[in-house]
Amino acid sequence: MRLLNGLKKTESKMGKKAKEHRKKVASRNQKIKSAQKAYEKLYNEQMTKYIEEMRAKMAESGNTESDQSSISAQ
Repeated sequence: MRLLNGLKKTESKMGKKAKEHRKKVASRNQKIKSAQKAYEKLYNEQMTKYIEEMRAKMAESGNTESDQSSISAQ
């Protein structure tokens, strides 16, 4: 059974405090998500930089991935 405002009898309108709380929670969750994305981006950049440095070291020493795999296979 529905009331005139479209809500069921068991449903109630959200109170002012509940709306404020929901807004604060949504804001907090948004901040957390943006911080996670920032940290993930930073981590990926640092990992890419590290991998490039390791590739450069491997190239300087004359070792390549194919040399490494043939040595480990023996």
